[in-house]
Amino acid sequence: MFGGLAPQRPQSLAKRKREGSDVELAVHPNKTQEAYVKHQDYWTSDGNVLLQIGNVRFKLHKSRLANQSSWFHILFGRYTPLFVDHTKWFGSRKNIDDAISIAEVVDGLYLFYLDFNGSPSAEEFADLLTAMDNAITYIKKRPPYPFLQNVFKASSFYRFATYTDATLQMIEALFPDIPAKITARNSPHAIEALILARAHDLSKVLRCTFYQLARTSSKIVATSETDSGDDTPDPLERLTAKDLVLLLDLQKKLALRWDAIIPIVEPTCACPKCVEARKPNTALALRKDHLFDPISGSTSSSNRIGCQRAFAKRRKRR
Repeated sequence: MFGGLAPQRPQSLAKRKREGSDVELAVHPNKTQEAYVKHQDYWTSDGNVLLQIGNVRFKLHKSRLANQSSWFHILFGRYTPLFVDHTKWFGSRKNIDDAISIAEVVDGLYLFYLDFNGSPSAEEFADLLTAMDNAITYIKKRPPYPFLQNVFKASSFYRFATYTDATLQMIEALFPDIPAKITARNSPHAIEALILARAHDLSKVLRCTFYQLARTSSKIVATSETDSGDDTPDPLERLTAKDLVLLLDLQKKLALRWDAIIPIVEPTCACPKCVEARKPNTALALRKDHLFDPISGSTSSSNRIGCQRAFAKRRKRR
């Protein structure tokens, strides 16, 4: 894959220019001598390229990465003009050039350091490799959210388009923005999903995570206003001030929605069933229990309040 460029030892690789390219491959003795650990799962005995993230080193097959990722396709192709059309660049060109500028050859294999601003961690990249190994198993059983997030972040950065699309569909299924699909169950990963949605402009996920956080956060006001004596950080502190303001505004709007819902779902029928239903299941009581969750609250009231005649009246009014 590197064409006629024969691997050399780092000592003889001080500066090497490929004809027709301004890319230089420089020796960095300090990096070569830094301590590293081999990844326990992704150190392939017959691998032909080394990748290092932080102090974790991977030994992998170039062809497998290049076939799935346009980012690695271009990275490896920078050494062989016939391997890739270098005119088709995207936003990560600087990262690719940086990886090449500090690359080394170790034990006859090219070593690329993949530590960039905002780049995936070793754990995130390893989860992407796991997804490549086990993709078929996810058809029947969806992986947990933390794994999906790691794969999405790594595949997005390194342009593994197939895996980015697949994980996005699974994440959107966990955080639907269609009211009929929103259940009363709250995800424990709503904050992480909101941060991810902000970083990658995932509008569908953003809407659902805001709704979940608004209905589960009874007090979004900064905890710094009161001294609870608890040093445990509030998860909401991970959000930006702008998003906290949006959550407060959303809570106000959700609470006001009940003003329009109550006249629709409140039974006015005088039959014994409706009269009895008003006591424990009145819409006013449901508003109290679901103040910031009119979707679940109104669904609950529609299922539980009143007789058939009352249901017919409500359907007609809708």
